[in-house]
Amino acid sequence: GSPEPDYSGGFTGCLIGHAACRTSLDFPSSIATDIPNPASYEVDALSLQASYELSDEMRLVSVTGYRDMIEDRISDFDGAAGNFITIERLNDYQQFSEELRLEWNRDKLSLVGGLYYWESEFEQDWVTGGTFWYFLQGVLGINVNTPQGLQACWAGAGV
Repeated sequence: GSPEPDYSGGFTGCLIGHAACRTSLDFPSSIATDIPNPASYEVDALSLQASYELSDEMRLVSVTGYRDMIEDRISDFDGAAGNFITIERLNDYQQFSEELRLEWNRDKLSLVGGLYYWESEFEQDWVTGGTFWYFLQGVLGINVNTPQGLQACWAGAGV
């Protein structure tokens, strides 16, 4: 026969099938996945630093930065053989910054002053799949397939 489930590692996996249930508190040497876990990560980053000598004592410096990042991945989030939680996530991030500073040096005295501008935007589009939502639906008795039910589900889960 199969070993008795060890509920101290979490009981939810045991509710969806013994294959997804931890049977030991030992650190696992491997995980099981029920779907492929493809991922792509693309980053374009540019920076430009320029300076202009206004005099022997004064210099104007400009530092400009730009970053564009897109991450797209699907994860078998539960790390078990059962299809409990999968997460597909698309993250899109853009950032622009500009630093303009005036540097003054004379003998043992140095002064720096300037302006700094930062603008960034981060968008997340995450989709949760697997039997997780149906598990919550069964526990909370709420139909998660409607906007009202999903909202009630989140409220019932304390989110």
